[in-house]
Amino acid sequence: MEHVWACGRVLYGEGTAATTAWVKEIESRLWEGQVRTILDRLRRERACTRARTKRAALAALTTYFENQDDRLAYDRFRAAGLDIGSGRVEAACKHVVALRMKRCGMRWSKTGSQNVLSLRVAWLNHDWDRVWATHPLAAAA
Repeated sequence: MEHVWACGRVLYGEGTAATTAWVKEIESRLWEGQVRTILDRLRRERACTRARTKRAALAALTTYFENQDDRLAYDRFRAAGLDIGSGRVEAACKHVVALRMKRCGMRWSKTGSQNVLSLRVAWLNHDWDRVWATHPLAAAA
């Protein structure tokens, strides 16, 4: 939706009702998995637009949707019971990585951070005993 909002602001201005209405229409069609309909609309709008910046914004959004087409089947994803938002992934990153790795004054090498995160994932997944049983000398390395 970031891309849609950016295009909408170029087309109709920052904070306007027209921008919000245009974005919400695209969002509704995305929610229903109508990417082809959106692409047709964007192409028609671009063909009727003379302003260079608006044409560029519509072209960029069209290209984005063309390149992401397979990832935007939100209707099918929801029907399959899959999440379509990034909230869970972002929360997991915060819980697994940030709470342990981004404390005051901490500095990590790539190897050190990977080792600590691997152990943290084992701990959070209640897999600690199995990891230590299969890698008993990991702490000595």
